Amino acid sequence: MSEIKVEKPTKGKNQIPSMIVSVGEDLISLGSVEETLIHPRRVVTPAIKANANSVCIVHNHPIGGSDPSEEDLNMKSALMNVSEILKMA
Repeated sequence: MSEIKVEKPTKGKNQIPSMIVSVGEDLISLGSVEETLIHPRRVVTPAIKANANSVCIVHNHPIGGSDPSEEDLNMKSALMNVSEILKMA
Protein backbone atom coordinates (compact mmCIF):
# COMPACT_ATOMS: atom_id res chain seq x y z
CA MET A 1 0.00 0.00 0.00
CA SER A 2 1.79 3.14 -1.23
CA GLU A 3 0.66 6.56 -2.23
CA ILE A 4 2.30 9.85 -3.00
CA LYS A 5 0.63 13.07 -1.88
CA VAL A 6 1.73 16.61 -2.56
CA GLU A 7 0.22 19.28 -0.35
CA LYS A 8 0.22 23.02 -0.97
CA PRO A 9 2.85 25.06 0.85
CA THR A 10 1.63 26.17 4.24
CA LYS A 11 2.31 29.35 6.15
CA GLY A 12 1.07 29.66 9.69
CA LYS A 13 1.80 31.84 12.66
CA ASN A 14 5.56 31.92 13.29
CA GLN A 15 6.15 29.38 10.50
CA ILE A 16 8.06 29.70 7.29
CA PRO A 17 6.42 28.34 4.13
CA SER A 18 7.19 24.68 3.59
CA MET A 19 6.36 22.00 1.07
CA ILE A 20 5.21 18.68 2.49
CA VAL A 21 5.50 15.68 0.21
CA SER A 22 4.35 12.25 1.33
CA VAL A 23 6.61 9.57 -0.12
CA GLY A 24 4.67 6.60 1.16
CA GLU A 25 2.25 4.96 3.50
CA ASP A 26 2.79 1.55 5.11
CA LEU A 27 0.75 -0.70 7.35
CA ILE A 28 3.28 -1.85 9.95
CA SER A 29 1.20 -4.01 12.26
CA LEU A 30 -2.33 -5.31 12.46
CA GLY A 31 -3.15 -6.53 15.94
CA SER A 32 -6.03 -7.96 17.87
CA VAL A 33 -8.58 -6.06 19.94
CA GLU A 34 -6.23 -6.20 22.94
CA GLU A 35 -2.70 -5.83 21.56
CA THR A 36 -0.28 -5.69 18.68
CA LEU A 37 3.39 -6.51 18.39
CA ILE A 38 5.67 -3.89 16.94
CA HIS A 39 9.37 -3.04 16.90
CA PRO A 40 10.88 0.39 16.14
CA ARG A 41 13.11 -1.15 13.46
CA ARG A 42 10.01 -2.32 11.55
CA VAL A 43 8.57 1.21 11.76
CA VAL A 44 11.56 3.12 10.40
CA THR A 45 12.71 0.66 7.72
CA PRO A 46 10.17 1.84 5.09
CA ALA A 47 11.07 5.48 5.84
CA ILE A 48 14.77 4.75 5.39
CA LYS A 49 14.11 2.93 2.10
CA ALA A 50 12.04 5.91 0.90
CA ASN A 51 14.82 8.33 1.91
CA ALA A 52 12.31 10.21 4.07
CA ASN A 53 13.49 13.01 6.33
CA SER A 54 10.56 12.66 8.75
CA VAL A 55 7.81 10.25 9.69
CA CYS A 56 4.25 10.55 10.92
CA ILE A 57 3.09 7.58 12.96
CA VAL A 58 -0.55 6.96 13.85
CA HIS A 59 -2.44 4.18 15.58
CA ASN A 60 -5.87 3.60 16.96
CA HIS A 61 -7.44 2.04 20.02
CA PRO A 62 -10.12 -0.33 18.72
CA ILE A 63 -11.85 -0.58 22.08
CA GLY A 64 -12.47 3.18 21.97
CA GLY A 65 -10.42 4.54 24.86
CA SER A 66 -7.99 7.27 23.88
CA ASP A 67 -5.73 7.26 26.95
CA PRO A 68 -2.27 5.89 26.10
CA SER A 69 -1.27 2.67 27.81
CA GLU A 70 2.13 2.15 29.41
CA GLU A 71 3.10 0.17 26.30
CA ASP A 72 2.00 3.10 24.09
CA LEU A 73 4.18 5.49 26.07
CA ASN A 74 7.16 3.10 25.99
CA MET A 75 6.83 2.68 22.22
CA LYS A 76 6.51 6.45 21.74
CA SER A 77 9.74 6.94 23.69
CA ALA A 78 11.55 4.24 21.69
CA LEU A 79 10.34 5.70 18.37
CA MET A 80 11.37 9.21 19.38
CA ASN A 81 14.85 7.93 20.32
CA VAL A 82 15.23 6.11 17.00
CA SER A 83 13.99 9.11 15.01
CA GLU A 84 16.45 11.41 16.80
CA ILE A 85 19.35 9.06 16.07
CA LEU A 86 18.32 8.85 12.40
CA LYS A 87 17.60 12.61 12.23
CA MET A 88 13.99 11.84 11.21
CA ALA A 89 12.27 14.04 13.77
